[in-house]
Amino acid sequence: MSERTPPIKDDRLPRLGFSAGMLLLLAAAGALRVVWLGDLPPGLPGAAAEHGLLARALVESGIPGALRDADAASVPLAALIAMAGRLTGFDVATPALGAALAGTATVGFTALWLRRAVGPVGGLAGGALLAGSFWSLLFGRLGLSPAVGAAGLAALLWLVLEAIRRPLRLALPWYVLAGLAAAVAFAADPVLRVVPALLLVALGAALWRARRSESDRAVAWGLAISLLVATLAALPVVAGGGGAAGRLGFWSPTPGLPGDTVSGITETIHGYGSALSRIIWPGAPDTALNLPDAPLFDLWLVPWVLVGSVVAVRRVRRPLATVGLVWGALLLLPAALVDPDHPGRLLPALPLLTLLPVLGMRVAVERAHGRWRRVVMTGAAVATIAATVITGAWRYFAGWAADPATGWALDAGVVASLAAIRDLPPDGMVVYSTYGRDAVVRYLSGDAPRVDVDGRHLLLLPGDPATGVRRGWLVVPAATPVDPHLMEIFAEIPPVEVAHAPDGAELYRVYRIDERLGQHIPLSVPTIPWGDGIVFQGFRLTPLEGGRVTLVFAWALPAGSAAHTAAVQLAGESISEARLALPATAPDQPMIALAMATLDIPGTSEPLDLRLALLDADGRPNAVPGADADGFLLLERYRFEP
Repeated sequence: MSERTPPIKDDRLPRLGFSAGMLLLLAAAGALRVVWLGDLPPGLPGAAAEHGLLARALVESGIPGALRDADAASVPLAALIAMAGRLTGFDVATPALGAALAGTATVGFTALWLRRAVGPVGGLAGGALLAGSFWSLLFGRLGLSPAVGAAGLAALLWLVLEAIRRPLRLALPWYVLAGLAAAVAFAADPVLRVVPALLLVALGAALWRARRSESDRAVAWGLAISLLVATLAALPVVAGGGGAAGRLGFWSPTPGLPGDTVSGITETIHGYGSALSRIIWPGAPDTALNLPDAPLFDLWLVPWVLVGSVVAVRRVRRPLATVGLVWGALLLLPAALVDPDHPGRLLPALPLLTLLPVLGMRVAVERAHGRWRRVVMTGAAVATIAATVITGAWRYFAGWAADPATGWALDAGVVASLAAIRDLPPDGMVVYSTYGRDAVVRYLSGDAPRVDVDGRHLLLLPGDPATGVRRGWLVVPAATPVDPHLMEIFAEIPPVEVAHAPDGAELYRVYRIDERLGQHIPLSVPTIPWGDGIVFQGFRLTPLEGGRVTLVFAWALPAGSAAHTAAVQLAGESISEARLALPATAPDQPMIALAMATLDIPGTSEPLDLRLALLDADGRPNAVPGADADGFLLLERYRFEP
């Protein structure tokens, strides 16, 4: 375990030269990860917004409160975002800035650990590959956890290699730091829940060799210390709120990435082969994030990867090579347990996998006999590294990040509409249509006065029966539209603003809410007071194809009203029923609610009764004159043709 791999003659590099190369690498990696941040890519993934909310809680409530709210989120990523937020404030770019810090650290730690594994030139080569790699660059600017996981694993590799090179007395601080890095990696990303197994494998190998070697006995003690420190440091994360699977299971999907956990042995074996091939072979594209089908390593790196793999397997008798191969196999397992396979599940293992092309380059140069052959092999290695950096940056900035489909996948319209809210005149309530984007809305809008609605089923308007509809604004992102049946009241009121992306795709619309809407709200004559101050104002029925109908019900909700549920039925020989949620209202804000339901028409030629009941929070019907024993009021009788 304590063996060292001496660098070949041409791989020697003065310490000053390596330090200068490291500074250049970190500057380039940092620049690539922060330039145009917030604009490229446009939008904000929901998981990145959740980490931003956790970071804000970390700043406002401290570590204990943030750990209670963490659930399956990455606490180390939230800590980086919180650190960035303290300096720059929390905006759309802050979650990506936290990932950018982690991505830059990954480049540095990878160069440091490869320096110990294959020499200083190899370390700089590996760092350069990661600095401009498409996948490393993408996740280093996206605000998701794989970037932090990669940084944690790279730090662990470097600290362990530094520790085993020293006597235990001098290596003790390194082992402690390695334990802390292992705890950070464990908490950073679901893939790295295998870190305890990685340390146990290394400890087992050291104990096996300790029977014959005093130095390996010291390594075993040091790794045991690292494992103990990692366990103690990770306990607060493990003991925090949320399910055990989200905090301990390396089989759980990564937040923000698509995929479901597989359960069968056959699916696991297939997933393992798919994850292994994804390193050098294209896989399925990810439509959720508009990610391409590109492999982890570019095509021109494949020969170096294959050469490095052969060399690593041939050195399997060496303890470090054996441990490295087992670590690689274990790090692929989490990707195999989630379907479909995804580069984001492989990215935390990238600092270790980068050893393969770097090792292939080193061996090819080392075994090239003659000056010119060595020059050719060195030139080929430099050319492939340069091609990776140049094409990776080009594919990211000019390709994926600039693609309009990426903006759509990352809810650029939602982000733009939330920014537009701040520019609206403060002369009325803002009603905002959101569903499934709650984290993005809460993170970017904070406590700004706004009423959120699920536009698929509900539309709220400020107003009451006495004064009618009050002035306000309705903001509708294209990604979260209001159902057309609810928007019929705006049929004669055009939007005051329609924002478009550079490619012409619609981002959002802004409508003026005022007294003109009153004449389009469905009204009964007379309206029906229904208890608790709620007034039923009428309904509209629209037949649909396929034996269904859509119903829109209008309710006047008083200020300070509690949440209620409306039950609607089409009743004959059989009953078709739906439940509509009516939200609570603020103490100073009465609302008019338009709630929509779609019902199947029972297959009968007999008349059907349209019945309505209003239930309180406990499910008890509110009393209304004319209601039956179950609290339902007959609104109308219909006969539908079969």
